[in-house]
Amino acid sequence: MPSLDIQVVSVAGVGASEIVRGLKVRCQVGCRDAGMKVSYPILVGELNPLGLQPPLTSSPFFTNRELSESSGPEDVTLVFPMSRETLAAIERLRVDDVPMTLQLRGHGSTTRQSQPPRTESIGGSVDLKRSQREWRDLLKAMGYGESWIIELARPCLEGFDEVQSHLEKASEAIQGHDYEGAVHNCRVAWDATSNLLDAIEAKIAAEIDRGSKGETGEPLKSERIKNLRAAVKKLCQIGAHKEAYVVGYEDALLCFRQTLSLMAYLSKIVAGLSLA
Repeated sequence: MPSLDIQVVSVAGVGASEIVRGLKVRCQVGCRDAGMKVSYPILVGELNPLGLQPPLTSSPFFTNRELSESSGPEDVTLVFPMSRETLAAIERLRVDDVPMTLQLRGHGSTTRQSQPPRTESIGGSVDLKRSQREWRDLLKAMGYGESWIIELARPCLEGFDEVQSHLEKASEAIQGHDYEGAVHNCRVAWDATSNLLDAIEAKIAAEIDRGSKGETGEPLKSERIKNLRAAVKKLCQIGAHKEAYVVGYEDALLCFRQTLSLMAYLSKIVAGLSLA
């Protein structure tokens, strides 16, 4: 099978401001075999992070001209969509760096010196390993780094100023596989708001229960929220006790998501209150 020569020019994340989230790979593609021409091949790209199967696949594409040793390489840009589910699968497997292989495969009409042209399979591959730092930068460029954080409706009150910072640190800790650190930062976020939330607990409860009389003999909606907040805060304490608890990816993600959801909910309640 004729071999393609692939030189990677750049790897970038796309999606923060575009419709499709994924990786954009720009490369130069040429024909490696001396004395051969490949006329207008149709190719598809396959990206294989951490050996994940099936691989991420680009749309099929044509080159604008024939490929040969004398004609030089062709500039090609490939986009590999990456769903949140795919990202989660990669993160479960990732230890630090992200080994990746880019493979191009397809068909083209090949000509060898005086021989008549014939249709053949063609292909080539290149290493695309990214360091942990490069990978995290790609995630942010795809919009996934920011999308871990739910925007909080923060009022100008002491306590809420610190919440976003701690949640961003928790997000970065999860992406950096520091699961205990992620849970710890969730707990610190709760500690930063405890005095505020406790001081106006009655007002928060009244707002939550507005229009909800509840069921006879059952807790009010505000009481359920209060119990949930206490339970999540208690769960987040496991990050500070390495000797007693093993904190894994799913544990950190649970604490983080529960904290995000409740913080977003409560911050909007507080922002709407009259605190005069």
